[in-house]
Amino acid sequence: MRYFLLIATLMAFSSARVNYVSAGSAHRHVGSVATVQGTLFGVYQSRKGNVFLNLDGSYPNQKFSAVIFNDYTYLFDINRLRSKVGSQILIRGRIKTYRGKPEIIIREKNQILNY
Repeated sequence: MRYFLLIATLMAFSSARVNYVSAGSAHRHVGSVATVQGTLFGVYQSRKGNVFLNLDGSYPNQKFSAVIFNDYTYLFDINRLRSKVGSQILIRGRIKTYRGKPEIIIREKNQILNY
């Protein structure tokens, strides 16, 4: 019985493990679902209403970006996001590239883990 409990506990911890990827190394994980960690340098809202979160550098020199398209911005308090500039932020999702830079598209509030 103790052996079974030990295995069940280990399986629970291994499935709950989160892989953190630094914003600077996110380009090595394109195609993977990961949690990207970095310093939020800026929050920019375009004329179309899309919101860009730039990590570890200001645009166009950011190491990583997260994008919240206009259709999903209602889920977020943009001023609250702006108040996090200078703080560490965690963003979860599938890493893609856009114009040579790694990014995650945010469609759910829980993708920003420390929001």
